[in-house]
Amino acid sequence: QGSPINVKSDFGSPWIQGLTRSGALYVTKVVSDEDVYVAPVDLAAGKLLGPPAGVQGFPSRGRPDWSADGNSLAYIDCGGFGGGPCSISIKSMETGQVRKLLPAMHYLAFPRWSPDGRSFLTRGSDLKGRQGLYQIDAATGYTTLVTAGQGALVGWSADGRRVFLRRGRGGMVVERDLASGDEREIFRPPASSNGPTVSPDGRFIAYIAEDAATKSSALMLMPASGGEARELMRVR
Repeated sequence: QGSPINVKSDFGSPWIQGLTRSGALYVTKVVSDEDVYVAPVDLAAGKLLGPPAGVQGFPSRGRPDWSADGNSLAYIDCGGFGGGPCSISIKSMETGQVRKLLPAMHYLAFPRWSPDGRSFLTRGSDLKGRQGLYQIDAATGYTTLVTAGQGALVGWSADGRRVFLRRGRGGMVVERDLASGDEREIFRPPASSNGPTVSPDGRFIAYIAEDAATKSSALMLMPASGGEARELMRVR
C-alpha cells in the first residue's frame, strides 16, 4: 500500500534472494579473482615470447575485445553485484591509461569494436529495459538503437557499414546495412552448430558443426557474401 520508498540509491541491480520477516534483505554477489592477461606470442613457432602480464582486475564480466589496430583493449564492468548498470573500460596499451565509458545502458553483453575503432556494437538493454542491438560511440558513450528485440552479433563487415546478426530460433545469419536498415539472409547454420564468427577482413564466416552420428565436430568456412560452406578440419 502507498508509494514505493527509495531505500538505497546507486545500488545497481543485484540478484535479490528475498526478504526475511525481520526486514533483512539478502542478495547474491559473485566473487572471483578473474583478470585479463596479455602476452606476446610467436604464431609460427607456437610459443610465448614473454611472461603474461595482468592488464587490470575487474569486479565482474570482463569479456575483453581488441581494437583493430591492437592499441586498445576494451572490457566491461557491471558493478560489484554484477547486475549493472554497466560501463566499458578502455585501456591504452601504449600509455597504460584506462578511461571509462558510461553509456545510457543498463546491461551490456559483448561489446565489439568497429573496424575503424570509433564505436562498439553490443546486445543489451537500455535504462527502460528495452532489449536490442545498440551502437555506442567509443569517444562519448552516446548510444543508439540499431535494431530492437533478440538478435546476436556475429561480426562487422570490413568497411564497418554492415553487420552480421543471428536471428530467430533457427539462428539464421543476416547481413544488415547500418545506414538503411536493410537486411538480407546469408545462410542458415545447421541446428547442431555453434558460433558463427566473422574473419577480421570480413570476407569469411566460420562456424562449428556438430555430428552426433560420428561423434565429431567440423570447422566450416563460407564466404560472407553467401554461398557454399566447406569443411576445413574435423575432430572426434
